[in-house]
Amino acid sequence: MGASGCLGLKEKDVNLEIGLKVATLLRQKGYDILITRFSDDFIPLCCRAEFANLCHSCGAFVSIHSNSSSNTDASGIETFCFDSSYLSLATLPVQEKEKICIRCKRSNLLAHMVQYNVLRVAKENKYEIVDRKVKNAKFKVLKDTVMPAALVEVGFLSNEKEAALLDSLNYQIIVAKGICEGIVSYFTLVESLE
Repeated sequence: MGASGCLGLKEKDVNLEIGLKVATLLRQKGYDILITRFSDDFIPLCCRAEFANLCHSCGAFVSIHSNSSSNTDASGIETFCFDSSYLSLATLPVQEKEKICIRCKRSNLLAHMVQYNVLRVAKENKYEIVDRKVKNAKFKVLKDTVMPAALVEVGFLSNEKEAALLDSLNYQIIVAKGICEGIVSYFTLVESLE
């Protein structure tokens, strides 16, 4: 369901609008896209990771969220990824350990590409957004996916200024474009490393 913020804005609505726009932009660039929801349906966190894992050809998983805080001055965009330091790798076979480490490194790269590009596109369109950086987290959708994964928080619904931006079609398009370009940049870099 997610948070509700200033102006009566609901996280589920903002996330869906931005997610659909990202999917459209990626399809226009020739990518095959799967999304967890097309309408106002609630999908449990465990089902989101399971859905992604069933799609064996998925090269990346990106989860879009809107932040909220009791501090109404909190603002900005941040992106999360899962780090292998959260796991006890010592007991795992070498091949499994390497697989996890590669996934976590690529998750970090994906998160950095999304964070950088959302901020870059916002700045190009004269929006000065606080960079809350890339951070590690044990969120279920990051921990339980088998492919590189990132979770982007596109702004604070509890901040009146950011809530107004997130309610704006123009800003939603800008954020979606940044996420799309981050994903494309990620795949371009990965392909150059292989």
